[in-house]
Amino acid sequence: EQVLDFIHLSDVVQFFVNIVKSPETLAEGEYHIGTSKGTNIRAVAEIVQQIIGCPLNINWGGRDYRPLDVMSAIAPQNKKLNEFWKPQVSLTQGILSLIKDTNE
Repeated sequence: EQVLDFIHLSDVVQFFVNIVKSPETLAEGEYHIGTSKGTNIRAVAEIVQQIIGCPLNINWGGRDYRPLDVMSAIAPQNKKLNEFWKPQVSLTQGILSLIKDTNE
């Protein structure tokens, strides 16, 4: 049931590099960096299954959610932020990279 906004670490790092290079570009305020797209955990598992070519042994609902589990976390769209920075690594690309790095 969880829907989260997955973002690759290299995109987060690039955001901070952009801030360091031109701090005056963004006005003071609160910025939520992300893709502005929510993906549920089952969809992430399906992407992994497609990439590795075999089913995952997941017991969906096998554990109750904890009281502090976040059920929905999606970065809101922000036009000013989008002009300054956009994520470049898709969820599928990020998973592919993780699996490749793990197998090396």
